[in-house]
Amino acid sequence: MTLRQMIKRLSRVFGVEVFDRSAMPLGLSFEADFLRLVRPRPDAVAFDVGANAGQTLERFAAFFPWSRIYCFEPNPVAFAKLEAAAANIPCASAVAMALGQTNAPAPLLLFENSELCRIRCSTDTGTDREIPVLMGRLDDFCSKHNIDTITLLKTDCEGYDEEVLRGAEGLFSGGRVLSVFAEVNFRRDGRHGDFFSIHEFLTARGMTYVHCYDLNMWQDKLDTTWMNGLWVKTDSCPGGAVAQRSL
Repeated sequence: MTLRQMIKRLSRVFGVEVFDRSAMPLGLSFEADFLRLVRPRPDAVAFDVGANAGQTLERFAAFFPWSRIYCFEPNPVAFAKLEAAAANIPCASAVAMALGQTNAPAPLLLFENSELCRIRCSTDTGTDREIPVLMGRLDDFCSKHNIDTITLLKTDCEGYDEEVLRGAEGLFSGGRVLSVFAEVNFRRDGRHGDFFSIHEFLTARGMTYVHCYDLNMWQDKLDTTWMNGLWVKTDSCPGGAVAQRSL
């Protein structure tokens, strides 16, 4: 028995499974899958759209030395915390705006929990408190700032995720988005990104679905309230590591 086999056998006694990262099954770790499939270069750029207070910024900064991480957050309260977090990460830039399909002010619904704030959609009803915020298109932002390629585009926009992606049509058409990491669910209730609609949009633009991560189950029931899905540009995968497939 080799030393590696001994370690793996001993770890199983304690309920731990040990994998060689290069042979790890897809779906166990977003970070491992991203690095293995996308193989980001030293000049890699990440976009954190719906950055809130910087939780994902800190996660991203911890696993890869990005050239730049652009973090977008329209909620003034959350943005103040994001700006403070970004100040401690040299590659990070905090941007006080929302992203969507238009370059125009948009109504942001406010909630006590800032993680739930979202751009008002046509299906939203009631008298929730809202404020106007600046909105822009991802295509235009990248053009203005001379950003050619987005290595990782993350969205967590409480149901407004597809609009963000549609504002990057030029980038997708040019093959200049290498991966998308979007908060989605299967409920189609508008509370999070619609997995099926986003999947259709991305696969039509040369992206391949890899897996879902960070599943959030409601009160230990078999009901996934949200999760983060990963799609990668099909022809960017080394050696065809992920084959184009439909659901």
